Amino acid sequence: MVDVSGAVDAEAGERLRMYPVADLVPHPRNVRQHPERQIRMLAEEIKRDGFNAPIAVWRDQFVIAGEGRLKAAQQAGLDEIPGIDCNHLDEAGARRFMLADNRLGELAEYDADALRDELASLAEFDMDLESIGFGLDDLDAILPPLQPDPTPPSPPAPKRETSSKPASPTPPVEKTDPTEPASTEPETPPAQSGEDPAVEATAAPATQPEPAKPSDPAQICSPGETWCIGEGLELTVTVYASAPELAAADEFIRKSLDVFGRPARRKSDGASAQSVQHQRETDQPHAAGEGASAEN
Repeated sequence: MVDVSGAVDAEAGERLRMYPVADLVPHPRNVRQHPERQIRMLAEEIKRDGFNAPIAVWRDQFVIAGEGRLKAAQQAGLDEIPGIDCNHLDEAGARRFMLADNRLGELAEYDADALRDELASLAEFDMDLESIGFGLDDLDAILPPLQPDPTPPSPPAPKRETSSKPASPTPPVEKTDPTEPASTEPETPPAQSGEDPAVEATAAPATQPEPAKPSDPAQICSPGETWCIGEGLELTVTVYASAPELAAADEFIRKSLDVFGRPARRKSDGASAQSVQHQRETDQPHAAGEGASAEN
């Protein structure tokens, strides 16, 4: 059981008080939805760190801010939670505040560079980022990829010098005797020795082979593996990972350089993602420690 009795300070005023969880219900006009994943993570956070954000209660019953925390408190098995008494609001004010509380927080943005630094620094605490809402899909949606350094433009090609030599004269046209009959047979070039003109005329033109279609890259990670994806950050693939989960982990490993500025490496032998992919495409045994001295 989580002890939240110290969350209410007697000097904080009459509006802050403890509410029995059984007496509270979400406001029926609340348009915000709370998926099961969010409620589960909130409940784990409450068990781990306590109930540190009071809810807002209107008419001693309806929750107009903090419905997700109320459901998480019920899942965590709490009997009472701290809340702010909002009975001073009329119905229009309560509904206006409920919408504002849901929407205004969405207008904030992350500082991508500061978030990368903060996530990297949390590695020393051995923290599970997934448990606080920073899973693979979340990071992919929040953090833009790192932009590579711009490539300098290539120098212009040198101009070709024009020749100052005069053009060669056109050879004169041979004049024919008008009294000689013109030949009506087309001239054919003499056949080369060993070649049959008839076979050469009927030979079909050679066809160019169609280029081979590129195949999909081989899967990098396998169930049960742990990958180092940044400075002190690790990604562990569960033994029972499904095909979509493996594909998502693969995508995150490939984007490690863009997201954290460091290429991903397999923890067991230090092999880079590129070498593991090549090994699995060629189906050759991978030497332990291969690539461990490559760029870190």
